[in-house]
Amino acid sequence: MNPNFAHVNLLTRPQLDVAWISVTKCGSAFIRQVLRENNWFEPSDEVSEAIRRSRDIPKMIVLRDPVQRWISGFSECFSKSPAQLKILDLLDNETFWDTIAVNPVFDGHTEFQHRFYRGAANTQYIYMQTNHPAQEFYTKLAVWMRKYDCVAEFDRWRDPANSYKNDPIKQEINLKLKDLVRSKYKEMLTELHNNDYKLLDQLPKLKL
Repeated sequence: MNPNFAHVNLLTRPQLDVAWISVTKCGSAFIRQVLRENNWFEPSDEVSEAIRRSRDIPKMIVLRDPVQRWISGFSECFSKSPAQLKILDLLDNETFWDTIAVNPVFDGHTEFQHRFYRGAANTQYIYMQTNHPAQEFYTKLAVWMRKYDCVAEFDRWRDPANSYKNDPIKQEINLKLKDLVRSKYKEMLTELHNNDYKLLDQLPKLKL
């Protein structure tokens, strides 16, 4: 993972009895903000790893369709890079896709979901559906947070946080990627994200 990419491994509350594992492009910025407002914090690396291994401490992770998340992450990555004006042309270049076929990870936004999970024990997930009303996701998230005494009054939110539509460059990259993936590269990207799709089947969905 890019060492310059700032990322929180997990947050826990002061009692150290529950944790949220952060995955970029899965509502992580929003969740991090709400949990920190409720006095959750990022422990040291040593404590984080102990929490990950603990079978007694429940963990929650948010996951989404791996290919759709990669499209979102790629759009985020390149909309903020110096190459943003050239990326639309690069997407028409077969050689560029050959490099993606070798490694689709450019930064933390495009990192595989299973590398954030890292085999954490006692973990359940909330599924964040792409192109689906956001309220269902926010409702499940709010119910989980309130279970641990958090203030989480966003049950009725309908619009996704940090939508790609809020940034014209990100939106242009996102829409072009979706067309290309749909027409030419879906099978390749699905295979590249095979371990992430396995994770969706391996982990249980959060029971509320």
